[in-house]
Amino acid sequence: MTIRCPKCKTPSLLSPEEVGEVGRLERCPNCQTTWLARHFAANADFGRRDRRPMTRRESPIIDGEFVPPIRFTSGFHGQGAARTASVRVPPAARRYGFVAAATALVLTLIAIVLLTPAVSALPRFVGFVTERGSVALEAVSSKTVTLRGTEAILVEGQIVNRSGQDLDVPAVRIALKEDGSEVYSWLMEPTVQRVRAGETVGFRSAMASPRPGASQIALSLADRGDAGTGAR
Repeated sequence: MTIRCPKCKTPSLLSPEEVGEVGRLERCPNCQTTWLARHFAANADFGRRDRRPMTRRESPIIDGEFVPPIRFTSGFHGQGAARTASVRVPPAARRYGFVAAATALVLTLIAIVLLTPAVSALPRFVGFVTERGSVALEAVSSKTVTLRGTEAILVEGQIVNRSGQDLDVPAVRIALKEDGSEVYSWLMEPTVQRVRAGETVGFRSAMASPRPGASQIALSLADRGDAGTGAR
């Protein structure tokens, strides 16, 4: 049977089996228009099964309609040759939400207590309880540092097990004093729970922006979870 391009009327030949009941997509060899060919009138002599341009006028198709353009990945190479059609689909607009990345400053064995305003001078050590049973404080020092843009006091040292057996690691109580009176204190609890015989556990604790006037630092060993800390 004869089919015609609905745009330029170029004729081609197809058999009813090639069209089928649901129709088939056809592409005009002349103007490249893609259209849907459906039920055709029977033609007793449809000739060759491959599509070819006709020179004489044939009867028009019974039913034809335009369809959206389709980009073929392989050309037409005669009837029966494999053809693959892929529809070009515009990429969908995707919006990716911005994932907020939180940066954490990891300081081993450092507890930071925030106070205001910043100090102008480094407090000095006035004494600390060096021993508690067989556990002692050693190599204690302090210095000024900058944490997240804020001036801070960094206190560090070692907790030493002088016994011949494993012991629990106590907390370190750090106090700021002004004219001999305690104005603020906090408890630094090392993450290490036990210390072996003869070994040491290092600790570091920083206090950012301590109140002015605190010119002295005192350290002592304390029980973990001691609530006797804070401003005085």
